[in-house]
This record gives sequence, C-alpha cells and structure tokens, in this order.
Amino acid sequence: MLMLTGSAHKYKCEVCGQVHIGRPKSGECANPKCSAAGSRLIDQGELKPSEKLPGDLCDTCRKEVEIHNAEIARGGVPFRCEDCRIEGVIKAESPIAKAVREKNKGEVMGVKFDKTNCPKCGPSPIA
Repeated sequence: MLMLTGSAHKYKCEVCGQVHIGRPKSGECANPKCSAAGSRLIDQGELKPSEKLPGDLCDTCRKEVEIHNAEIARGGVPFRCEDCRIEGVIKAESPIAKAVREKNKGEVMGVKFDKTNCPKCGPSPIA
C-alpha cells in the first residue's frame, strides 16, 4: 500500500563537526578519527540546491517520480517519517488515504509518521 521516495539531508556530528550527506546506517558519526562512540548527529535539514551535485534524475528515478505523482493525482497521500526521514505515497485505495482526503475535502495533504507508527522504523515495519 506504500510507495517510497527519498530526500538528501545533511547531518553534523556534535563532537567532531563532520558533515554527512544522508544519515549513516549506524546512526553514529562515520569519521574514523571521531573519538565519540555513540555521538549524536544533528539534522541540518535538506540539501540546498547550491549544495547538490549538478545533474538530472536517472531514468529509473524519473519513472518512480512520475509513478508517485500519478498516484497522488489518483488520490494517494504523500507521507514522511519524522524519525527515519523516509518519504513515500500511501496508495489511493488505502483506507488511510481515503480518510485523509475526506478530512481535507479532497486537497492533497501529507501525513507525518514517527517511530511509533512509521511503516519502516515503527513497531510493525513493512518488509
């Protein structure tokens, strides 16, 4: 029932100042010279257009964006998790999408999840 997308965020180690593009899988600073085990990474937000590498989407990603936009046009609802930062679209036939659209009088409104209800990092992740 979900379609996943993504975005690039910057994370800065609060100990050594190393900036990471995207969150390291361990959730800790990936700098081998950083002495702080379990160091906290601070989300610096999405990359600004001037920080992104020049280029265009590959054919696979372009097709995925088209599919997601078409699903939203059909009544799907975009979502994002505040904790793991995953993004995607809840498919139009889902009861959740129908309820969100009904509540918002048909307008496209996104849904925010967190670790208590996220389809990726929550207690019942979707494989």
